[in-house]
Amino acid sequence: MDDQSGPPRGRQVNPPSFTRREALKRAGLLAGAVVIGGPTLAACSKSLDKASSGSSGGKNKAPVLLGIVDPYTGPFAASGNSQTQGAELAVAEINAAGGILGGRMVEIRKRDDATKADVGGRGARELIQQDGVDVIVGVVSSAVGLAVSEACSQLGCPLVLTGAHDDTITGTAAHRTTFRVTTESIMIARVVVGPLMKATGNKWFFITADYAYGLGAEKAMIAELTKAGGSVVAAEHTPLGTSDFSAQLTKARGSGATTVVLVLYGADLIAASKQYNEFGLKQGLGGHLNGLEMAVGIGPDNVHGIYGTPWNADVDTPASKKFIDAIKAKTGETANFRHYLGYLAAREALMGVDRAKSTDATKWVAAMEGHKFDTLKEHEGYWRDWDHQAVHDPLAIEAIPKADWKFDNQYFKTIATAEGDKVAPTKEENAPGLQRIKDEKIVARAGYAPKEA
Repeated sequence: MDDQSGPPRGRQVNPPSFTRREALKRAGLLAGAVVIGGPTLAACSKSLDKASSGSSGGKNKAPVLLGIVDPYTGPFAASGNSQTQGAELAVAEINAAGGILGGRMVEIRKRDDATKADVGGRGARELIQQDGVDVIVGVVSSAVGLAVSEACSQLGCPLVLTGAHDDTITGTAAHRTTFRVTTESIMIARVVVGPLMKATGNKWFFITADYAYGLGAEKAMIAELTKAGGSVVAAEHTPLGTSDFSAQLTKARGSGATTVVLVLYGADLIAASKQYNEFGLKQGLGGHLNGLEMAVGIGPDNVHGIYGTPWNADVDTPASKKFIDAIKAKTGETANFRHYLGYLAAREALMGVDRAKSTDATKWVAAMEGHKFDTLKEHEGYWRDWDHQAVHDPLAIEAIPKADWKFDNQYFKTIATAEGDKVAPTKEENAPGLQRIKDEKIVARAGYAPKEA
């Protein structure tokens, strides 16, 4: 599993400054490094070259500060570390290409949210009010995401949420300064329920984490299950951080359910998956979301079932292959979907600043809305202008035995892909999100002078 070491709760984490040569080396643009020429840079190189060429004094300009709020401790620490590594890769690529806003380099400031909403909200406020960051990315937990989104809205700071799947983030709790790059819970449910029902049956026993993501994802899964003619046998809710699922699995064994559905994440999902194996349950297994960082913790040949994901390392496109090589060069690891989301979030947040020619929140929002971007997958994605959700294709994945792996730490193969536009909520389904984005005014940021090109 990813290194889960990190700073003490609430502690600021600032990366060491690095030279332009080091930036180039990190981006794989010097001899001996992997040359990846990032997907975004291919699409944006003209604008970046133009900005850089017009800024002979770019090195003397104040840098653009990117704040990252991610969990480096707590049950989602592995995911937080991966997201941050992806964001760091995007920053290194952008700096190597000449920066943004006419040659400004990007620097990173971090806070550990410890998978706690109050800690994450406080960290975001510190980054804005003390560190003076220009834009924020990050977050795994939906509960933390809601707190960080609220803080950024109140203080007028641009935010791209990296993870945080809960539908309310772009729905009843939407904010004009918040965009979300990962797929909504309902989008995942709409790609995974069909394959899971076909493989395991239609009577489902849910074991669900009792917080924003778990409850929202369970609701989405149940909606799609019942629409397809299935039924819920039971739904057991467990506190975040649960390590013993024996009571729930015992109930599931004698419930008559065809399928055990785990709507869990991080350490909780690892524990429940291991105990499913130990109990020797005969029911099918699956869930809303899974990925490499959990699979490594469960172990080869012990991961079972069908799940959803925003991206998987077997996506066979040139852009994904370059990204996978870059993550391998940076971390020594096989890329997981948290690396992917971290990369997209930072890349899109910063390129939005560059398109806006300013770090002003109102100009940035306008530059983000409706913009199309490279998803590293087969189809292009875009940012919806009416709820600020990124629309791209979610996947259903199935665990496979190690003997079937085609690359290191594969664990899963993609078995279905859904078109983002066909599974994303419509304006009718998400009327609250549409109305909130339409009505909300962006707060003028106190004591802040936007950086310009």
